[in-house]
Amino acid sequence: MDASSSAFKLKRKPVGSSGHGSSGSSQPNPELVPPPSYADVERLSAQTSGLTINNNTPSSDGKDENWGDIRPPLPPRGRTPTWSPAARAPSPQPGTSQPKAWQTALTTTRDLALRLAPQNTTSTKHYTILLHSSQLIVYRGPKTNITLTIFSSPSHPLPPPESRTLHLQPRGYSGDTGSRLKAFIGFTESWVDVTPALRVSSPTDVEPSVASRWENDIARATKRLAKNAGKHGSHVARETHVVRIPAAAQDGYFRVVLCNTETSGDKKKHKVLCAGPMVRIASLSNDAARFRGAKLRTLPLEAGIQAATVFANNTVGTFVGPVVETVQGKIGQYQPGFAATTAGEVAYGATLEDKVAAVDEKVEQAREERYRTIDLEDASARNEVDVIGPDEGPQSPFPVKFKGKVVPGTGKGTERLGIPTANLADVPEDIKFRLKGVYFGWARVLDKKGVEIPSEDWHEAIMSFGPSPYASPSVVQKTIVAVHILNNYDEPFFDAKLQVIVMGFLRPMKATGTPEEEMLDAITQDLWLTMSSLNRENWGPHGAVEKIRTLQSSRSFSDKYVDVREKVQSHIDRIPAHWVGVRTAGGELRDQALGNGGYWIAR
Repeated sequence: MDASSSAFKLKRKPVGSSGHGSSGSSQPNPELVPPPSYADVERLSAQTSGLTINNNTPSSDGKDENWGDIRPPLPPRGRTPTWSPAARAPSPQPGTSQPKAWQTALTTTRDLALRLAPQNTTSTKHYTILLHSSQLIVYRGPKTNITLTIFSSPSHPLPPPESRTLHLQPRGYSGDTGSRLKAFIGFTESWVDVTPALRVSSPTDVEPSVASRWENDIARATKRLAKNAGKHGSHVARETHVVRIPAAAQDGYFRVVLCNTETSGDKKKHKVLCAGPMVRIASLSNDAARFRGAKLRTLPLEAGIQAATVFANNTVGTFVGPVVETVQGKIGQYQPGFAATTAGEVAYGATLEDKVAAVDEKVEQAREERYRTIDLEDASARNEVDVIGPDEGPQSPFPVKFKGKVVPGTGKGTERLGIPTANLADVPEDIKFRLKGVYFGWARVLDKKGVEIPSEDWHEAIMSFGPSPYASPSVVQKTIVAVHILNNYDEPFFDAKLQVIVMGFLRPMKATGTPEEEMLDAITQDLWLTMSSLNRENWGPHGAVEKIRTLQSSRSFSDKYVDVREKVQSHIDRIPAHWVGVRTAGGELRDQALGNGGYWIAR
């Protein structure tokens, strides 16, 4: 090859002895870049962590004792976002919730409960109770609940729903032995009846994810029970119960007791069939930590509950404190016989103190009455009744007047029974707590700008207060207020205000699943009683309105003071302290009006 041709040759990189079997120098070629060691990677990660990443420099100084200055730069990768500590841990955005200290403590305590009390089934010869829920039940207001499934042997089916009852039994200092002894001798005064009120026709009516979890628990329990099957056969699943835990249960250790209850007159005799696993019901109130009923292995659980309590009470105090101060400032001017303040001392005399104490007692009575369901006789159960109430007019606590906004409903009631219904929203809470069932009275559509009102006259109406028969099952069924106005309207009047005067009680709500023919018979009787009862001189709408005005104008100064106190107290009661597990007096009063709640499914 001549010199001219060799001038155009491309020089090739020398290959070491390890390259494809070629013979050459065994020394490493300085032009080849050795792979970085583990120490190099660790050092590079430490240098770039939390700092701006620059893809064009492999290290902070661009040099390395092993690589030297000849290391080639990294290839360009386009625009890369700059990272910083703030970018790796973004600050909370408005509307997003971050775990609070009390939530962290509560989660840790719940995990501790699973380790300290892992048992979730208890059995007798013929019955087994499987607990689906955690054994640490945190108070969450009216929706606090536990879920369990009851098994029984083939030879011993469960008692019928009329006599099958569930009760919460507290565990005292005597422990399990004391609980069993009290059940054996029939000491049930401290028991709380928690038998679910609503029957659900099929597990498919429940949320699919929840039903799937139940089925998995039941399958595992059935497999375990089959291994211990005796001469009576393996226990099979009979019913699943979602049991509402009422506020009356307070805090402590409890177990659900399955009973066959026999009623004789006013007395009830409970025969215990099986007692479920022990559970710890805990709120985050000041006295949440309870050593009564605790075992040695669960004492650390009480310490965890106490820690979460401290955090939760501080959280609630932040919201409640300013509200209480505002309320106290507003009601001070209404205090009866308001005394002059001199040098920071209130000049109360003995007589004034007695008056204040008497008024405070009236406030407590009014507060309890606010959440107490009106207990009335079922008029439809009486034979040969033509009218409801005396001819002189409605009796106390009627008439009751309120307003609500007409909103669209499901339309299923009209489709099924052929009766148009006005569903109401924004109805006062005390009305929904006190009125349960079917009532009769008067209703009229109020004028509102932008809404065409067919007529402002009063019309006979039937009102129902209760859960919707078409709603999904829930621990606490939402109260729906529906008004059936006995007048034909050409068009619906959504968003209009409807004024209602309740004059009397007709009957309780029909249970879910009632045959359609029975429902139609009940509605026909409601229509007859409503028309005949309101067609009397002292039962008209104008007389009822005048009666309400007269009662309001004749109220004493102390009665008005009670009204003001009750009004501002209702605002305090609306603070959802139960969301963070804290019990309040208002929450417990509201809880009493909800009844047993809960639901169950036959399998």
